[in-house]
Amino acid sequence: MKKKTKGSGPAAWLRENKWTCIVLAAALGAAGMYLGQSTARVDTALQTACVLAQNGQYKTSAAAYREAAAEAEHSMRLWGLLV
Repeated sequence: MKKKTKGSGPAAWLRENKWTCIVLAAALGAAGMYLGQSTARVDTALQTACVLAQNGQYKTSAAAYREAAAEAEHSMRLWGLLV
C-alpha cells in the first residue's frame, strides 16, 4: 500500500524518498564515469589506428580499427543493458 506524503510538493516527496534518490544519483554517477572511461578507451584505440595508418603500417592499423570497433560494440551492449 502506498503511504501518503507528509506535506505537498516535490520537497516533501524527496524527504520521504531520499534513499531512492541517493541510490539513483549514485547509479547515474557511476554510469557517467563508465561512459567517460569507455569513450576514452575507444578514442585512444582509434587514434592509435590512425597513427599506424599514417605511418604505413596498414595491417596493424586494420587490426587496431577492428579492436576499437569491438570495444565500442561491447560498450554499447553494456549501455543497452543499463537503459
